[in-house]
Amino acid sequence: MKRIQRIFPDISSTIFGAAFIAVGLYLILMTAYVNAGLGSIFIGIFTIMVMTGGTVDEETAVSALKSDVDTLDGLLEDLGISGDLVQVPPSDTLSEGKTYVPAEDFQGLPDLQDDMVVVSAAGGRVGVSLTPPGLHLMKLAQENLEGPVDGIEGAREVMGILTHGIGLAGSYSIREEDGIFKMRITHDGYNDYCDSLRERDERICTRTACPLCSAYIATAAQYIDSPLRVINFGKEDKHVTYEMEVVE
Repeated sequence: MKRIQRIFPDISSTIFGAAFIAVGLYLILMTAYVNAGLGSIFIGIFTIMVMTGGTVDEETAVSALKSDVDTLDGLLEDLGISGDLVQVPPSDTLSEGKTYVPAEDFQGLPDLQDDMVVVSAAGGRVGVSLTPPGLHLMKLAQENLEGPVDGIEGAREVMGILTHGIGLAGSYSIREEDGIFKMRITHDGYNDYCDSLRERDERICTRTACPLCSAYIATAAQYIDSPLRVINFGKEDKHVTYEMEVVE
């Protein structure tokens, strides 16, 4: 399979732009953070209008992706969202997978629906439900599938396209061990991008993940067909490792 040399900034920018607008509307309508809400809406509109459409060279696209991740991470920080992500696959109430990030420690997975962004319960805000940053990368890989696949083997097939077709990584592996799914991604050309994000905030990798790792995590949850919660993360040289448990 021919490796893609030029990538589309709108793959992630449309996702981030829509998320910023949704969060901004919530802040204006439901909280006292009007200025933060207006700022979020402005960022969303700017991201969608300026960063989408057409192809650009890889260096420019990476710069755009980094800017989007930094802005989303800063917004979650301002909102006090500090938990580790749970990747939720499509279901009867979700037309597409979601990345659920609890406000603090994980206290169980709430009932998520498509129109939810800020998730609240009787005791107050419990987290946020976001479109996975890597969702459109996963969909791009799925377009190259030759037939229906499912289970962990299906996840491996899609991850193979992400790796060798789209060129997101040099190699990957995923396996189940004692009920824990262990995934390893070895970066190739995007290792500097990964390191630059972690220099800003190491929690990016576990709070939402960048678009690249998010594509692999979203793939794992969708084909295993269970919500997966990140319980451990590691980065050594070019190797990124995630350990994820199934949320019942």
